[in-house]
Amino acid sequence: AGWGVVVVVSSTPTSKGLLEAELFGPVILDSASDKFLGAEVASNNTGELSGICEALLWLRDWEHSCRPAVICYDSVYAAKTTSGEFNANKNLRLVQSAKTLLREVKAQRKVTMKHVKGHSGNMW
Repeated sequence: AGWGVVVVVSSTPTSKGLLEAELFGPVILDSASDKFLGAEVASNNTGELSGICEALLWLRDWEHSCRPAVICYDSVYAAKTTSGEFNANKNLRLVQSAKTLLREVKAQRKVTMKHVKGHSGNMW
């Protein structure tokens, strides 16, 4: 399983924006890896959660402007467990990583989550 993130910088809320970065990789299962986020299995859900974590890591570690950020997601499960709106029964370590990262990034900037339809041909 893998994850992917597209970082788009927009000057206005209605602008399509400019591509800033494309991030992607496998779900890391090796707890000895410095990239380990807590995934214990490779699945669609751990891929979605890893993608949210990686977007948050990028905002925390690379994007220093403190501009408001919108994380567009297609997995309601991943977004709602990250925000705490849903209780997780599985992937507990990974969900905790996502929650911690969201809290850290929200301390730096406004972060909102927006649902988008996945695999629908949207540019981003």
